[in-house]
Amino acid sequence: MNTDNKVLALFLASIAWADEDYSETEKNMVREIEQTWNMPGLSEEMDFYINQFKHFTGTELTSSLSDIIPMVHADDKDKLLAACIQLMGCDDYLADEEISNYFVIARMLGVGEEQALRLLSGLTTEDEVVVDD
Repeated sequence: MNTDNKVLALFLASIAWADEDYSETEKNMVREIEQTWNMPGLSEEMDFYINQFKHFTGTELTSSLSDIIPMVHADDKDKLLAACIQLMGCDDYLADEEISNYFVIARMLGVGEEQALRLLSGLTTEDEVVVDD
């Protein structure tokens, strides 16, 4: 991946913190992404951003993501979304907030809704989808 760890960590933290809980399962997934993509320090960056997000409003979070969009390497957009999907699915539960943040990130990256949905649909089958009421 050509995008800096700090940039990836900010996007992943927005997914992990969407439900206001950064679970051990999510931490383990971040460590797996860190190892698989040879991105040392990703876990520490995630901890830093999660601590910041505890004090952010939704608008502040969106603004911080918007500010770093130019720092995402063009070839890394699908990889970044794939990492978001890995993190979202690692606990076998997709929170509404995680899905919402995922589509905001996809739009920011210039990825169309259909393509983003196609990437996401690989994560679940129709039988597994539970709608929160």
